[in-house]
Amino acid sequence: MAITISGNGSFTGATNEYNFDQSIGVAGTITYDDVTNIDSVGIITGRSGLEVGPLAGIACTITTGGDITCGDIACGDINSTGVVTATSFAGSGSAITGISTLNITNYEPGGGGGSGVDYQEFTSSGTWTKPAGSTFVYVEVMSGGGGGASGTRNATGENACGGRGGAGAKAAKMFIPAVLVGSTVTITVGAGGVGGAAVTADNTINNAGGSGGRSSFGTFCYSLQGDNGGRQNPAVDSSQGSGYPRWENNYDVEYAGISFSNAGYNLDTERSYADGARTSSGGGSGGAGNGVRANETLGNRGGNGGYGFAVGITTISYPQERIGMPSNGGSSTNGIDGLDGDIEGMGGGGGYTSSLTARGGNGGNGAFPGGGGGGGSGSRNGYNSGTGGNGGGGRVRVYTW
Repeated sequence: MAITISGNGSFTGATNEYNFDQSIGVAGTITYDDVTNIDSVGIITGRSGLEVGPLAGIACTITTGGDITCGDIACGDINSTGVVTATSFAGSGSAITGISTLNITNYEPGGGGGSGVDYQEFTSSGTWTKPAGSTFVYVEVMSGGGGGASGTRNATGENACGGRGGAGAKAAKMFIPAVLVGSTVTITVGAGGVGGAAVTADNTINNAGGSGGRSSFGTFCYSLQGDNGGRQNPAVDSSQGSGYPRWENNYDVEYAGISFSNAGYNLDTERSYADGARTSSGGGSGGAGNGVRANETLGNRGGNGGYGFAVGITTISYPQERIGMPSNGGSSTNGIDGLDGDIEGMGGGGGYTSSLTARGGNGGNGAFPGGGGGGGSGSRNGYNSGTGGNGGGGRVRVYTW
């Protein structure tokens, strides 16, 4: 027989199993002292509390085809194809199963009633321990950014090309069912690549920047490792820096600024090469250092580092006009050294050669995490070339539900 109970008072049951075809709605308390099961195809609601079985020590089951909404629930099992809504979930029973905890309203840590959100960030290698009651694990890993190359040192009448910046690190992300993950997982965090050393001998080609190290969450998720350090120039008298350092999993995008000795850096086409690339998920690349042309003129500035983007469950997007233009390359305004990246994941600025009779400017360091280091600028014999900036260190983030 269909039964509907509604009102502002309480409803108290005795020692029977209750089967309801319709909803039970009580503004007060619903109490069944000694009931094994409640079966309903409707909605069970109670503002103050819903207690089933505990007074008689019976492990009961609540089954409904609708929603369960109340302040407190005390029972053994809850089976609902609807939405379970409560102020908090806590108790001594087993973990919540058969439903994604991401879709539970007001889900909070409880004593054995499931696990709340756990977040851990690793900036150095270590061990992750799985929280009790975990359902899902979301992992984000980012390697270290590449170090920038130094500048070349060369004679009068020859090109002394600046160094390329290092490429920014690319991130990898993964959702993993917690049941597939062991109780502990080894975390590896890659270091940023070291910038190329200044050239201190005459007529000497520049030094490449080091690649950033790989980061990983056990064998589940890891960042693909490419040669992302700024590469050595093709020859001591090259007018343009060597090839693209970039990540294997984003082959055509994550490159660093190209260094020139013969570019003025005052045209849009030249600026796009001198500046480091931005990225939508990881570290920005470093800018290139300027150089000395064979006609004894200088490039106008060092390239700017690219913007890095915060990576997580939600990705932050910067306005288009900010992409790749932080203005941190060395110049007559910023000085001869490129500036360090100053926001998360931003590439370092390229160094600036401001005079034929002065050292080359150093590349700025890439920002944590994963920003590429800026390239150092070229110089004339008798003066040290600029060093490459260091890449930003890697990071591993682990979210658990």
